[in-house]
Amino acid sequence: MKWFAKSPAPSGGPDPHEKEARENKKGSWRAKVFRAGGYSVLLTAIVLACAVLLNLLVSALPPELIHLDTTSNELYSISQQTREIVGGLEEDVTLYFITQVGTEDTIAQATAELLDRYAAMNDHIQVVYRDPVLYPNFVSQYTQETIYMHSVIVESARRYRVIDYYDILRYDYNEEGAQYAAYDGEAQLTSAIDYVTSDDLPVVYTLTGHGEYTLPEAFSEALAGQNFELRELSLLQQETVPADADALLFLSPQSDLSDEDYDKLAAYLEGGGRMFAATDYTPETLENVNRLMAAYGLENRSGVLYESDPNYYYQQPYFLLPELESHAITDPLREGGYYVLAPVAHGMTASESHRDTLSITPLLTTTASAFSKQDINSQSLEKEEGDIDGPFTVAAAVSEPVGEEETRVVWVATSAFLQEGIDQIVAGGNTDFFLNAVGWITERENTISIHSKMLSVPYLTITAA
Repeated sequence: MKWFAKSPAPSGGPDPHEKEARENKKGSWRAKVFRAGGYSVLLTAIVLACAVLLNLLVSALPPELIHLDTTSNELYSISQQTREIVGGLEEDVTLYFITQVGTEDTIAQATAELLDRYAAMNDHIQVVYRDPVLYPNFVSQYTQETIYMHSVIVESARRYRVIDYYDILRYDYNEEGAQYAAYDGEAQLTSAIDYVTSDDLPVVYTLTGHGEYTLPEAFSEALAGQNFELRELSLLQQETVPADADALLFLSPQSDLSDEDYDKLAAYLEGGGRMFAATDYTPETLENVNRLMAAYGLENRSGVLYESDPNYYYQQPYFLLPELESHAITDPLREGGYYVLAPVAHGMTASESHRDTLSITPLLTTTASAFSKQDINSQSLEKEEGDIDGPFTVAAAVSEPVGEEETRVVWVATSAFLQEGIDQIVAGGNTDFFLNAVGWITERENTISIHSKMLSVPYLTITAA
């Protein structure tokens, strides 16, 4: 067998086989570098595309999903009522924010965030910033009064409303006279949007001429926040209740109705009228007031109510924390865990002989251990001889069909629950009850009971249990 070997390279010259190997190796390295570079470019392009897509997706998310509300008082959170009212809008509304960008304080920053969240809920909402330096005459188109920086103007094709900065940042006083701050941005904005888009603004008349209780400013403002127009009515000067009356407020008369006034009120209610009444214990019997109450299936009981069960009163047995029975008026309070504080109430029960067409629903009730103290000058807090055993109704809702209409009455056996200091003890529960009641009798679909967000420590009301 013959073996063949590679020919030796010429003396002093390169090996042609090694040169070829080096060239092949070099070309392979360049190909790998090219492929690696191509992969890097492709990977970078993919990452950039993903980043752009992610930004687009995030920008399309609602603000509440991007900026989570981690504040202890849920300053930026939106209530279900606002979502229903704003989400159901079918006409354009513009929210003008009167501010200089970069000068916002904490409250103004909260308002700016809130405006963005409103705009995200409905395409009909538009937020427009108006710098008063750049647009010095803009505000004067809406009001001649001075409004502060960081105020909001809400406008639709129908009407507008100006929300001042100090309507959004409220300062109130508790029953001890201490000042506290609250952020009321959501309630103000939602109420304004409801106002500028409502077809009809209900009119509520407060009766006068019988020593009636004057509705406190906080409750009047709460009604205005519900977009009710509040007017006074003296039956002495009117032959009938005005035709534009959506409801009447009859608050703690100290003298009795005249026969003529009784007839006017009875005729109004018999025709499908609406009334919210609050009465108090009086030494003298108000016969026509009791007759009007009896006409709608309710009987007045003499004396002042006391509770024996400490779980159902606050500090004193005549400061009642009654049970909230199920009804459209009270269900939101029950669900929210709120109380209604009803001080110095008189007893009230449903009559056994009322006409069948009446539907009577207790709203606030005492326990069976409650009693009606007949001697109101007694120093004893215990049940005494002659006192009337409970249970009692503290508030009731009455309805009756009248042709195509429906009469609606809410009767509360105390007007003291309308005092601002009493309302503050139960964190606005009395205000909500009052607004819900007026909303029910007038059949308002969107009753707004949005609480302001406390910027300081709020009251905590608890029972003895």
